[in-house]
Amino acid sequence: MSLILIILIISSAGFTCLLASCPFQTPFWFKNPPELKPVLDEFGNTIPDKVWIEFGEIHNRKCIDFFRVEYTKRDKVGVERVISPRVGRNNAGTEITVVPCTLYTFRVAGYEEFHGTGRRFPMYSDAVNFTLDYTPKFARPPLIYEKIGQPRARKARSKREIYPYTTTTAPPTTEPYILITVSWDLSYIDFPICLDKVVFQYYNIEWEESSFNQEYTDFKLGRTNAFVVNNKMLPCDPEFGFKAKVYGVNGQFTNITWDPPSCVSTTPEPTSPPPTIAEFQRCHPGASFVFLYLFCV
Repeated sequence: MSLILIILIISSAGFTCLLASCPFQTPFWFKNPPELKPVLDEFGNTIPDKVWIEFGEIHNRKCIDFFRVEYTKRDKVGVERVISPRVGRNNAGTEITVVPCTLYTFRVAGYEEFHGTGRRFPMYSDAVNFTLDYTPKFARPPLIYEKIGQPRARKARSKREIYPYTTTTAPPTTEPYILITVSWDLSYIDFPICLDKVVFQYYNIEWEESSFNQEYTDFKLGRTNAFVVNNKMLPCDPEFGFKAKVYGVNGQFTNITWDPPSCVSTTPEPTSPPPTIAEFQRCHPGASFVFLYLFCV
């Protein structure tokens, strides 16, 4: 009796394994195209060189032994085809390293292996085009240095008069004439491939208007971009800000400041606590007799 019971248990276990297994060359296919999403960091910002590809729903997924992602990159250099390493059969997707602002074509391949022969039978999903959108920024601030100089002298014609026009001499100014040089190149931008233009502004904070704009739209790798202004043209003013905008091909921009060193305050913050205000005493000796009788008794 016990022998019959053991045979029944083994038979039922074998039947269950048979139902859970996938017979060789059972048809399987992708029900929908793969879905691509940008990868976010812990602050919710897009990581510029990572993308997540979701494999989607698959008919007879149990028949797949592993996945691979095949993609092509198209840019001005040409077309590059890449095949990813193996991805486990139980993974819902995988992370791919890409170049932002570049056109890619992705497709997923599910492989079934004929064990013992080394032969593999792939099934491909539909191809999907994708471009990772990203707004570039200054990876390091532009180089700003100052130099004390002299304003360019202008020769004015002397006035024809018998007596001098005025006898009052102009008061000497104590503020020196400072030349401000701003320098940068494409190595200062994190992903120049996404760059559209860079604009340096002298910005009125209250009115949200700029009285000075230096714009760059023509870029070349290795070429230094620079401009020179002076403190008479762009004085240090708390109502104005020195702002640089980096525009991407997507139309959005990131901000950075380019404050000259002479406009940066070096005064340390006070370390001693502010003086304490004496506590108000309501019933003090100088109060009137009526006040003391009504409120302090």
